[in-house]
Amino acid sequence: MGESVAAPPAADEDVAARDDVLARWVDPSLRATIEERFWAPIERTTSLEAMVADPAFVADPGRHVGLYSDHGPNHARDVAARAATIADWAIGALVADRDPGRAAFVTGTAVMISLLHDVGMCADPPVGRRLHAQYATQLVFAPAFAGVMSDVLATDAGRIRSALERVGLDATEIGRAAREVLACAVAHSKSTVPTPLLDDRAGFRSLLQFVERTELARQPDATDRTVPDDGSYAWLVDPALADVATDVVDAIRIVRAADALRQRGTTLRTSSGFEVVVDARTGDAVAVLRSASGRSAFLLDVDTPLVVGEADIRGAELGPDAVRFQFHRGSFADDTMAESVARAVAGVVDDIQLDILPSFPGRRLDLELATPHDDPTFAERVRRAFAARRPELDDLVRVVDAPPTPGSPPGFDWRTRGRALDPARMPQLAAELDAHGLRISGDHHGLFDDVVVVDVEAGETVIAPGEEASFVVVPLGDGLDILPLGGYRAVATPPFVPVGTIGVLRGHDRNSAVVASRAVEVLVVPDHAYLDRWAGCYDAAALVARVREGPLP
Repeated sequence: MGESVAAPPAADEDVAARDDVLARWVDPSLRATIEERFWAPIERTTSLEAMVADPAFVADPGRHVGLYSDHGPNHARDVAARAATIADWAIGALVADRDPGRAAFVTGTAVMISLLHDVGMCADPPVGRRLHAQYATQLVFAPAFAGVMSDVLATDAGRIRSALERVGLDATEIGRAAREVLACAVAHSKSTVPTPLLDDRAGFRSLLQFVERTELARQPDATDRTVPDDGSYAWLVDPALADVATDVVDAIRIVRAADALRQRGTTLRTSSGFEVVVDARTGDAVAVLRSASGRSAFLLDVDTPLVVGEADIRGAELGPDAVRFQFHRGSFADDTMAESVARAVAGVVDDIQLDILPSFPGRRLDLELATPHDDPTFAERVRRAFAARRPELDDLVRVVDAPPTPGSPPGFDWRTRGRALDPARMPQLAAELDAHGLRISGDHHGLFDDVVVVDVEAGETVIAPGEEASFVVVPLGDGLDILPLGGYRAVATPPFVPVGTIGVLRGHDRNSAVVASRAVEVLVVPDHAYLDRWAGCYDAAALVARVREGPLP
């Protein structure tokens, strides 16, 4: 047997580091209340079972809210912590420098707006993506938010109360103005609040009044977006409070950047917590959809360009002079497929730059496209596709070398420890795998070719984050725990559900640690065997039929 090793701490450290950043600006109990009350519902309403009951999922799965890039509680934490990190260096670099008190107000406001910006995605009843930004503004003034608002003021969350006290507002004025500051969460959406309005304080104020006081259902079709001036949001146009207005607007700029740079690639998940990857075999995205119990997992083929592009972007980072993009892979089955993925990626690059570049007027920010590890020419394909969309920005775009990836060979010595599977067990195992969601390519003959059985010891690391992905593991009993990167919670892996599929489908590094909490027998499926015989994907209609045909385990 191999030597047992301790669980990699990366996942827990990721969560702790993010929590530490956020705790500087908002009391953890207040943040937990906001998440549970206003964000958690999206995970319940976008479960696999809820999605297959929704006709919109079958009609266009790639645009269903359940397959959007994460808009749940973890997304709120990610954007809020990212906003705080960006503000640490961007004040004085991308926005004007200011004294420490004002700088703290900018950062804290960005954090608080981030914790509210997408709550409309979780609204009950749903308001849809088109109105989710406006919902956030109206929520701040709703009775359901009153207790949270009292805690925001009592704890000086985001340093908002103390900033308003410094400029001489009394308690009553602070209560209203603090709500108005949070109501600016609507401005995270560039379609709802066009970027020029950030520099048109009177126009921005008028729009905020309209959004707050107009029924949501009437807003999209309204031709007149003015309402009688009731004196609200006066700090936006009061010369004596110009610094407050500037600080809030700069916080909005930072939130737009942080939201645009949200988790993608290795740590990309959907609003339902599903993982997504670009399949090198097809150029489509593949989502791993798990049932509410977690005991079934299905591979769904998604050909929506937005989903494909987001899944192939390894990450996007903002610096003082550039936004740098890294990609997971550039090598595909043929040039046509590579060009299609490059166009999808270019569309996401365009969407990201539209949030960032106009938000910091007067600052030149280049767009750097880093060459992927498997085909350096892919970055040039993306550059050409982006230039076709935005020829006016061609002089800002350049291809650069990617930093070396820290990937390492797998440490799990399954090749020397594995034993052949007893043929007598194969029919029952195939039936179990099928029942738990595996869509086997062809019949069961040959399914277990090259597959071995390994006895894993308690405490042993089976998969480490960042290592080279060359196999998939299937536990045959309870005992494997997944510790994901990206701040997601650890989960126990049920029997007969494959683990490590994302890395193998992507042909790149791992996005989780997998550790044995107890001794357990596992199947190890080499990458070539998994891709050839195990990785069958459903389309939306077939998945709906499969889930509805009988109870899931």
